[in-house]
Amino acid sequence: MVKFKKELFMLRPDVKIDGQITGSNLRKILPGLTALVLITGCTTVSISQADIILLPNHVYLPIITKNYQETNPYREDVTITSAGFHLGRYNWLAVGANWRVLDYDNNFGDPPWTVSTVSENRDTVNQELANMKLAGIKLVRIGLLDSGAAFFNGGYSSAMRDDARTFLELAYDNEIKTELVLADHLFGARHSQIFTDTGLRQSLTQDLLSDILRDIQANSKARSSLFSIDLLNEPEWLISKDDGGGWEYVNGERSPQPVDIDKIDAYLIEAHDTLKSIMPEKFATVGVSAKHTQVIEGVMDQLDYIAIHHYAHMGSLTQYIDRLPTNKSWVLEEFPTRDESIPVTPSTYLDLVLGLRERRSTGALMWMWKPIRGSIDNNTELSMIPNLTDWIDIHQNDILNR
Repeated sequence: MVKFKKELFMLRPDVKIDGQITGSNLRKILPGLTALVLITGCTTVSISQADIILLPNHVYLPIITKNYQETNPYREDVTITSAGFHLGRYNWLAVGANWRVLDYDNNFGDPPWTVSTVSENRDTVNQELANMKLAGIKLVRIGLLDSGAAFFNGGYSSAMRDDARTFLELAYDNEIKTELVLADHLFGARHSQIFTDTGLRQSLTQDLLSDILRDIQANSKARSSLFSIDLLNEPEWLISKDDGGGWEYVNGERSPQPVDIDKIDAYLIEAHDTLKSIMPEKFATVGVSAKHTQVIEGVMDQLDYIAIHHYAHMGSLTQYIDRLPTNKSWVLEEFPTRDESIPVTPSTYLDLVLGLRERRSTGALMWMWKPIRGSIDNNTELSMIPNLTDWIDIHQNDILNR
């Protein structure tokens, strides 16, 4: 009988075995497996077609099949533990970018103005995603409903479905995971009834979100690309300072009155529950300024990870990390490439986040990649991209490690 050394052999995808291998006992270990794969290095391979049929009570030597491909970790589903994000067997430090794509309120569905959306600009969007891939970006954060223009002009239409599917498929093709921001705080500033009117709120948090998630789930590329749902971007600008928010400090557009934090929590919990009922493996978070994390304390149990935004005027980032729960990982979901008119080198923030790994940091996303045609947030210092790329090249073993 042939004896196998455990460290030399691997069964699909990464189950190890020692001892005698026969057709009968192998089937008991992994039903349906019809081949053994010899691992010559550290690369996992997946079988696309069986080359042998195992017969009961026969002993088989390990083989390498003719049809196989390397498993790309960025094709794997992301999991999360107290140690952070994982891609397959790798620990993952997610390095990414925020992006307006075409322009704010112009990407998905039927906004009330005549524009071409993502699916009508497939090649252009794909080229920018390819540029991100070349820069080393593996996670992109984009807004779905933004301020709600398309929501109030057609809702979840066939156009929104096609646009969302197109973007997620293109992101998949470019090996980039996607965080979808369901709504921006400007949605609430312009339409605060989305929180106060139960029926209207549930038409978003239950009806529209359910529809889009089911369509994503049915498309293998879209499902794989989707990383998380940011349920509401920066809710603190809708909430009174008495509840930890900053509504009183908003200089631009804001709701007529602060929104009751209980109403915000109801929205967040409903959206979370919808996500988990349909795609429980996908993550839920809420992007919030580092100095206003108090506003998410009521929903902290619902969040898979904490997403904080930090800019120079907030002072030291580490002072805010001290306030975060010790049982959850966190992502620096926004860090600037230009801060108060001063260019910021991405490596400055990335070095800081890397240095905080033992304090549960698990990623950082620059603000932001230039939109294709928009003028909002179009001041990104793309001259900083070589610095970003150099940092990623140097730290590949920190970004993906076992």
